[in-house]
Amino acid sequence: MRHRRVVPVILPILLCLLIALTSVPARAHGQHEPTPGSAASSTGANIERAVGALGKIQAVLEFYYLDHGEYPDRLSTMIKQFNLGAGPGEPQLQLPTDPATGRDFVYIPSSDHTRYRLRVPRPQSYGVDRLQVHQVNWAWMTRLAQAQKKRRDTVECAERMRVVASAINQYNRDHRNQFPEKLSQLVPRYLKVLPVCPATGKPYFYQATSRGFEIGCPNPSVHGFRIFGFSSTTGLERH
Repeated sequence: MRHRRVVPVILPILLCLLIALTSVPARAHGQHEPTPGSAASSTGANIERAVGALGKIQAVLEFYYLDHGEYPDRLSTMIKQFNLGAGPGEPQLQLPTDPATGRDFVYIPSSDHTRYRLRVPRPQSYGVDRLQVHQVNWAWMTRLAQAQKKRRDTVECAERMRVVASAINQYNRDHRNQFPEKLSQLVPRYLKVLPVCPATGKPYFYQATSRGFEIGCPNPSVHGFRIFGFSSTTGLERH
């Protein structure tokens, strides 16, 4: 489903630019103070390059967080969504790789997507035990990010119910005005997989009626509604 922007992102852009330009995000553990001209000094320069690359990825991650209310499940997901906005011929966003190994950095999000660790794949290449960054503490702005996530989930939930309704109508046309008894009958011909509510991860309720069908969000209260669903006769319902 196509990525949709819900609110302006000027503030996240400015804040993340501030991170990229002013912060020293990486933590290097086990490093000794280098002597100028020594091998350790060369290692220190390599660490600076790694810190710069980590900082660039961290800036994009924090941009994503303020715009989505959560961190991505993987870096490739984040980049794919950002690049949806690129026009024909425009350069796409690419993330730097680890300067020492040429490999991707290791990204480890928490299960609830509110925290993460981003580290080099082989810290021994830099002469340290660990070289990593983690999420920024946005303090009171976390509340704004969470509100943004709630808005996005509500928009996405409505879109997914519309997709299910469209598949049901296709089934109906192909089966002589008969509606499916259950949503699983839509897979795989009309839907590759059954969509679930993005806020809860639970499947949608479905019921065929004498006038058509009804689809319902499994927990409308998480979107701030008492009823949140789609009816074949009245369309999207939320109140």
